[in-house]
Amino acid sequence: EFGNTQFYDDETDNYWQNHHQLHFLYDIKPHLKLKSTFFLTTGKGYYEEFKAGESFSDYGLNDLILNNDTFNSSNLIRQRWLDNLFYGNFTSLSYQKNKLGVDVGVNVSRYDGKHFGDVIWAEFGQVFGNNYRYYNNSSLKEEFNSFVKANYQISKKLKVETLGRGFAWLDTGTPDAMAEATQFVAAIEKRQGLKINCPEEIAFRCGWINGQQLAQLAQPLLKSGYGEYLLGLLDKQVFDEM
Repeated sequence: EFGNTQFYDDETDNYWQNHHQLHFLYDIKPHLKLKSTFFLTTGKGYYEEFKAGESFSDYGLNDLILNNDTFNSSNLIRQRWLDNLFYGNFTSLSYQKNKLGVDVGVNVSRYDGKHFGDVIWAEFGQVFGNNYRYYNNSSLKEEFNSFVKANYQISKKLKVETLGRGFAWLDTGTPDAMAEATQFVAAIEKRQGLKINCPEEIAFRCGWINGQQLAQLAQPLLKSGYGEYLLGLLDKQVFDEM
């Protein structure tokens, strides 16, 4: 206004998540174990922002006519909401005797997502009304998968292992293949919230380094999402018993 840059003081981005897990472990026989994990993640939040000169047509509304003058846009404040629910179960049966190990498992999950937007204030309030909802979408994803994994130790330094469902072989010998592999890894990490081939996490989960050493490794990387991910391992365990 008047050549000066102004900002909306109440612009905010809020999203909350709660993670709930129930782990069950039962020794059926000395060499046979059953593991089952039930999980529930709830998330809800909104992004509030000021938008200048927003067209009425972009919100599914007609132009405003006042005293023979036609107005087709308005300054406004809007909120864009997410309301998500993700839950399911992972169960596996493990057999280990002598040099042979076999794992059989199933995973069932369901994602329910609601996405909607509200105009909470507008310069021409008579057009939008009170808390006008300009879009209201929902999404649903149900997933089921199973796997079988076997390994046989030939010697103390060598063993044979069959790779079951959930493993992927990526050929990166060409630029196109490299691009496809990059997109695949990015999608998996974003969807699962876990890093692929994270040496620090592997060392931490295998007991080769402790929490203090992990925190020290994360310090130089705090400006990146990678450092924050490493510190997050100290605060929560994601399907740690799987």
